[in-house]
Amino acid sequence: MTSPTFLTIDDEPISLAQAIHYLQATGRFQEFLLDILCQHALAKEVRSHIDLSLTKEALEQRLIDFRTENNLIHPNDFQSWLSSHGMNYDAFREQSLWNLSLALLRQQISREQLVSFFQQRKPFLDQVILSWIAVDTKDVILEVSQKLGSGLDFEQLADAYAGPDEDAYGVEEPFSREGMPEVLKDAIASVEPGHVTQPVYLDDRWYMFRVDALITAELNDELKDQLETELFEHWLNNKVEAMTVKLEVN
Repeated sequence: MTSPTFLTIDDEPISLAQAIHYLQATGRFQEFLLDILCQHALAKEVRSHIDLSLTKEALEQRLIDFRTENNLIHPNDFQSWLSSHGMNYDAFREQSLWNLSLALLRQQISREQLVSFFQQRKPFLDQVILSWIAVDTKDVILEVSQKLGSGLDFEQLADAYAGPDEDAYGVEEPFSREGMPEVLKDAIASVEPGHVTQPVYLDDRWYMFRVDALITAELNDELKDQLETELFEHWLNNKVEAMTVKLEVN
């Protein structure tokens, strides 16, 4: 049985089987297939749970908001924007409807799990501000540790041990424990603000870290959006993994 034509290039028909072969040859077929599976799962869920609750008024407001936020209120500006994106108004409306449906679906999926998921992730989302002294050898960092233990000032020691091309001591912007190397995460686990860690070997150097501040994570709008996205992606991955897929191409 001949594979159906998928598209035509310069009057030459390209079959679906040939198109898949091209994708396989470039190593992009799995990505292509995954996109189809994800889109199928989303479309199925939207049809069964979102379409009935999505009002025309909500969509119209979405369209107005988009044009307002992007300075596209004037018809000529809006038409130019549509042309530059290769769309007509119907395609724009359809895309907006889909995006709104996905936003509602994401909220629906994450609603019941968001607070408990936040509590589960909170220890890793809390942020910390660190200062540090970095040296090249273990003997030197033990010397630094001993001097700190005897009461010498952290900043003064940082000045004394800084290399000629280094700042006296490092100061980081707040970052989450989640992104830390495990050795650093373990080192600061029980250290209170204002206190220093034991010597830490990291990236071929030895460090003494001082915990300057702990910033407790709060479920603000930015973090809520991040966690909703994580829950949504986890849900979608589970949906795709549960699918039985057969490739019906000769």
